[in-house]
Amino acid sequence: MRIQTLIKLVAAIIVFTVLACTLIILNKHLNGTGTDSSETVSEIEKLVPQVENSDEGDDLAQIMKRLKQTNPPEIVLGLPAFDKARRMLEAENFEEARKFLEEIVVKYQGTPSELEAYRVLGEMNMDDLFGVRPNDGKVEYTVKRGDSYLAIASKFKTNFDLIKQLNGLTRSDQLRPGDKLIIMPLNYSLRIHPLKNQLFLMSGGSDNSKVIKLYEPIYEMTLSKKGKSVKTSIERIVAYHEGRRVNSTRGNYREAEKSIKIQNPNFDIRGDSEDIARGFRGIVLSQADIEELSLILRSGNNVELVY
Repeated sequence: MRIQTLIKLVAAIIVFTVLACTLIILNKHLNGTGTDSSETVSEIEKLVPQVENSDEGDDLAQIMKRLKQTNPPEIVLGLPAFDKARRMLEAENFEEARKFLEEIVVKYQGTPSELEAYRVLGEMNMDDLFGVRPNDGKVEYTVKRGDSYLAIASKFKTNFDLIKQLNGLTRSDQLRPGDKLIIMPLNYSLRIHPLKNQLFLMSGGSDNSKVIKLYEPIYEMTLSKKGKSVKTSIERIVAYHEGRRVNSTRGNYREAEKSIKIQNPNFDIRGDSEDIARGFRGIVLSQADIEELSLILRSGNNVELVY
């Protein structure tokens, strides 16, 4: 018999015992007859089903013992597990720490440790994303005659702002045949949980994608809290500087306020500012977070709303 079944059986026995006692006492009172304790116990024993002495009794005792524990942090919070990962990071054992943190987000869902693990993993993943190392998905491209930044960005499914970032360019320098550029294709997606108020940057757009970073909106998402999961995409990323729309080739693009527009359902992901209109529909992130997402996303990236 499973533990859940045993607990239900014990609860049923308790309820049955209380009812039996009530009926016996009421019957004696109505009939005007007295009773002694031995008679009552005898009659109750006849009515109450007996549980055989078995290992299940030991299982129940173990359950009760665990329920009486006042501070089981490993089970409830997962803090000791996170502390182990922190010590690994301090010892610069990064790969083992990453595995441990990834295990924490699976084992301790809904706990403070899960959120802390996501935050640390996010910073580690971003360091890897913008670093240059062998087999990291980036390519070195040799500029050909007739090439332009926008044409290269389109060819490799990336964006011009990221090309500038990876190559240390401060402006739209003129391209010359033979120039070398580091290019990173932007094959990422967003997974949004309106009920949890969480937004995840994911690797790739398939069902086997992994979490790269958790972004926590500043306010509650103004999205429907009911509905079925929806798969859609990024329509475009727009930027405004001093009230005027600018594109990524302009020198003031980096200082501009970005907005990521999602289609079907239509809503925006944008940075926090004083000019957010009343009735705004979408997600508000910190300015640092929206700048980061605008840098590593592009039109056409997949978006999934999960309910």
